[in-house]
Parts: sequence; structure tokens; C-alpha cells
Amino acid sequence: MLEERKEYIQQQIDSLGEKIICLEAEMKDLRAILYAKFGDNIQLEDEQNNGE
Repeated sequence: MLEERKEYIQQQIDSLGEKIICLEAEMKDLRAILYAKFGDNIQLEDEQNNGE
């Protein structure tokens, strides 16, 4: 029972990791589109993270 639960949780972690990768890629694409449209008139980067 414990092993099954651990496996289920690991699957959930893996699934969420994949979603993070997809969302980060989508954010990168959207950021590029917005900067192409608005140039330096917008600031999308977080000042604390310096765009990372």
C-alpha cells in the first residue's frame, strides 16, 4: 500500500514537472510576441529575478 502511494505521488510530481516545462515554454513565446508588439514600452521581467 505504501509503495503504491509513493508511486502515485511520484507520477503526480512527474506530471506537474511536465506541465511546468510546457507553461514556461508558452510564457517564453508570449513574452517574445509582446516584446515584438510593444518593444521597450512594457516590462515583463520580475526585477527580483532579473528576468530568470
